[in-house]
Amino acid sequence: MTKLLTTLAIILLISQTAVAADRVVSCTITTGKTLAYNGPCLFIPDADGSFALSNIKRQGPLFDDIGVLSVSIIAKGRAEVRGLTSDGINSRWGEAKRSTKDPACWEGSDFSICARQSGQQELKPGSYTTDQGWGSLTISRNKSGALTFEISAIGANAHTCDLSGTIKNNKAVLEAQEKNQPCIVSFSPKGNDITVSDNDGTCRYYCGARAGFTGTYHLPPASCTNQSVKKTRTEFKQLYDRKAYSQARTKLEPLLKNCSYLLHWSEEGWIRNDLALAQYKAGDATACLQTLQPLAEEAAKTDAELRDLYPPSDADVKVPIISAARTNLNLCKKAAAKAIQTVHQR
Repeated sequence: MTKLLTTLAIILLISQTAVAADRVVSCTITTGKTLAYNGPCLFIPDADGSFALSNIKRQGPLFDDIGVLSVSIIAKGRAEVRGLTSDGINSRWGEAKRSTKDPACWEGSDFSICARQSGQQELKPGSYTTDQGWGSLTISRNKSGALTFEISAIGANAHTCDLSGTIKNNKAVLEAQEKNQPCIVSFSPKGNDITVSDNDGTCRYYCGARAGFTGTYHLPPASCTNQSVKKTRTEFKQLYDRKAYSQARTKLEPLLKNCSYLLHWSEEGWIRNDLALAQYKAGDATACLQTLQPLAEEAAKTDAELRDLYPPSDADVKVPIISAARTNLNLCKKAAAKAIQTVHQR
């Protein structure tokens, strides 16, 4: 213990030249893919970017028998990590590199160390979605006030990921195939976005072979939430069924303009077909063709050719969308050609 306190005192002395003061941060430490510690620790910085981590009381173990972890910069993005035990044994953990996914983390061959400001941006409860709508993330608080999450994602050939759990210090620790190698999901908020990452593939336990869930999830505009999209499409159908085609297109056009980047390709495809048909019925063949333009290239292919391009389950969804687009394109092309002919005859 005397050696531990002496070493810690030396570290503290060195840190007096640092720009930042010692502070309590949130630490996550893994060893051999096992979560060794996840909680508050004392961050002791040095002027060159090196730092040490200790128990917030500056004495006693931080985790297991480790009292102090030192991360010493040896080159840009590289550091040597050493651990000092309560018995005064100073052992070399090895070299670590700063994570390219999360700059708050340093990763070694069989360990990782993450230290984040305790005052970092908090995760906001809400429903988030990825670009192209392949993944959804819901963050909420349960009855006890704990922050929880649910992620659902779809990949090629209808393979999916589904996982849920409790978030602590912007991380969730879930069981995986190997009991001593948990799935650790990290959440990094920035503005209205949350970047979700995992640890070295152990979270594949929750996914099909052709699906993944890591990426950036966005808090959508109010008009682009799942509930709003569903409501808009329902109101569109009611107007269309009443043959109020001009009103119907006016209802659906803003949805496609403002929310298409958040829509899954299958939903976007049907929305384009619905809108194009309303535009055609309203006498605007040019707008119909513009709406269907993103589907035109595939519409030029046969159903058999399309099935050769996609996995079976995806093809089962894709072919009806493109078949409808092919029909609608033909209708609108004929109407546009007829309109041009009428103008020329005048």
